[in-house]
Amino acid sequence: MALPAWDKSGLLPPGIYQAELPDIYERFVLDAPERERRELLFGALTTHLRLIQAIVPAGRAWVNGSFCARVARPPHDVDVVIHPGDWLALQGAPPAIRASLYGLITLQGVVITVPPADLERLQPMGGAVDAFVCYPGHEHIWHERWAKVTDVDGNVITGKKKGYAEVVW
Repeated sequence: MALPAWDKSGLLPPGIYQAELPDIYERFVLDAPERERRELLFGALTTHLRLIQAIVPAGRAWVNGSFCARVARPPHDVDVVIHPGDWLALQGAPPAIRASLYGLITLQGVVITVPPADLERLQPMGGAVDAFVCYPGHEHIWHERWAKVTDVDGNVITGKKKGYAEVVW
């Protein structure tokens, strides 16, 4: 299913739009400025989702952020929130599987002991993806975050909403 056209602000109209990766590529890479940067981010997103799908056999991902906007400044990363289809299976997965998942989500307040380092934020795919997991019952929280529109300084623009893409597997 193709993603809708951009609105006057360079955003998707409010809503959640199911999309395949070719749809995402068409709208967010081919139909947006800064193509070279977007190509790199799309490659990271594609690899990231394939790795997630190896751990989470059924689910969906909401794709958002500056990557999903037609604005002049280059996007820094792609924002993704993963909605696992079967929480019980994921919770019962072996520790190695869960550790693999942790390597694919954004970690905050990370402390490394050797060599010593305190990191405010550690993002997967070399920082090209900012990924989170949506816990059951928190869908509305993520939808509210993903639908918000912010200005260049990160301030929320009251009363304005935007859409985002959803990839289902």
